[in-house]
Amino acid sequence: MEINYHKIAQKWQKRWEKAKIFEANISKKKKFFITVPYPYVNGGMHIGAGFTFLRGDSYARFKRMQGFNVLFPQGFHATGQPILGAVERLRQGDKTQIETFKLYGASDKDLENFKKFGPAFTARYWMKRWIEDLKSVGYSADWRRSFITALTPQYNRFIEWQYNTLRKKGYVIQGTHPVIWCPHCKSPTGDHDRLKGEGESPIQYVLIKFKLDDKILPCGTLRPETVYGVTNIWVSPSEDYVEAEVDGENWIISKACAEKLKDQLRKVKIVGKIRGDTLVGKEVENPVNKEKVPILPATFVDPFSASGIVMSVPAHAPYDWIGLHELQKDPSQLARYGKELRERVKEIKPISLIKLEGYGEFPAVEICEKMGIKSLKEKEKLELATSEIYKKEFHLGVLKEIFGEDSGKKVCEVKEKMIRKFVEEKIADIMWETSGVVICRCTTRCHVKILENQWFLKYSDKAWKGKVKSCIDKLKFYPEEVRQQFLNTVDWLTDKACTRKTGLGTPLPWDKEWIVETLSDSTIYMAFYTIVRIINEKKVKA
Repeated sequence: MEINYHKIAQKWQKRWEKAKIFEANISKKKKFFITVPYPYVNGGMHIGAGFTFLRGDSYARFKRMQGFNVLFPQGFHATGQPILGAVERLRQGDKTQIETFKLYGASDKDLENFKKFGPAFTARYWMKRWIEDLKSVGYSADWRRSFITALTPQYNRFIEWQYNTLRKKGYVIQGTHPVIWCPHCKSPTGDHDRLKGEGESPIQYVLIKFKLDDKILPCGTLRPETVYGVTNIWVSPSEDYVEAEVDGENWIISKACAEKLKDQLRKVKIVGKIRGDTLVGKEVENPVNKEKVPILPATFVDPFSASGIVMSVPAHAPYDWIGLHELQKDPSQLARYGKELRERVKEIKPISLIKLEGYGEFPAVEICEKMGIKSLKEKEKLELATSEIYKKEFHLGVLKEIFGEDSGKKVCEVKEKMIRKFVEEKIADIMWETSGVVICRCTTRCHVKILENQWFLKYSDKAWKGKVKSCIDKLKFYPEEVRQQFLNTVDWLTDKACTRKTGLGTPLPWDKEWIVETLSDSTIYMAFYTIVRIINEKKVKA
């Protein structure tokens, strides 16, 4: 006889629901509260999510068997840009988005309804599907306590209360700070609002100002101390650069850089265009030692990164060494630029700047040989080599005699002082860049914008950090070793933008132009689970 397990499962699920055995009410039993982070409703449940959620369910069941009064609720998340981005891509006929929704079980009629009725309708549709799927696998939640962020008015009022309270305590401040910005949505883009780039943040690039006659070619770098070892600078020969007046100076930069600088409180006026290959072969002046170095072509130059122009330090940068080595090995790549440049490139030698234990004069050359890197096409290896050399030289590298009064000091000891000096002498400037590529849910590439009058959670507040550490002291961790990770995170957290301009969410109670950001409205929702049952049952109005 064949056993119909599905039918048996449905029978017991109906009995469980009728008996309300998973509903947590006040009793004399010892209390136990467990929750799994709520899912974002821009699609249905997949097998990986099922694995995660059923681990929580298993533990809730285990604690019930031990005699605990178990509170096991489940809410849903719709704040921010993801669901808006999904619907927008659907309206644009994006095949991947259509296939994704269909993969989760949406019909053609459902897709039409998503486009017609928009993000709120779509979010509620997927919330319903999530509940159906979780129930079908026996998820033992107290469903009376469900809600969906941004679309449950009572939850929005809860968030208003939270942020009014934080502001009264001085933990929400207004200021001018760099944020990851979507130029299409015209809004800060938090982790949950990204298709790509979760965890990436704004970082400072130093623009070293190399001179070409009356113009400046600013080279973006994270290692300004290596300017003493520049042998050439790189441009992308196929890129259309722009001539721009930037705060009164004449700069040659990538078009992307010009647009980014406009969002970083700079006065930028584009006055002309110039092809990258017309710059190749010209000489620029290194601002720190006044030496002339040639401009060379490089395919690895990314016009979307910093200024789109890169200074070359082959002794200490693997990409630069391999790029130079390829041109020296195959001078035909420079044929169109003339014999004089080919001969000049043959004579270029790396300049040693930093002593590093375990390496000789030219660490970049050595690590490329050690890893067998011979071509710029070996990007994965080059990234690993670059990361290793940069980290080791920053923390352990000692500056050589070429640095004058700073010689004998570690890079990490003098880097910030050197940056300040270069900026004061007007031979360098600062621009902000993303630490990695960030793509918004709307599919637009993001950059860093310096926002004025933006609202921030003051995570830098030392007194607040102290209170959090006191709470951490009272927590039990499994395994105990992760405690230090929590403490480290509290130490390095800085002020975080907590509002955005677009997407679903709760308007900031005292400044309705802003919406509370996607993760910022999801920090104490666990507390809302304890009261939402009463709100739902008694239909308490927002």
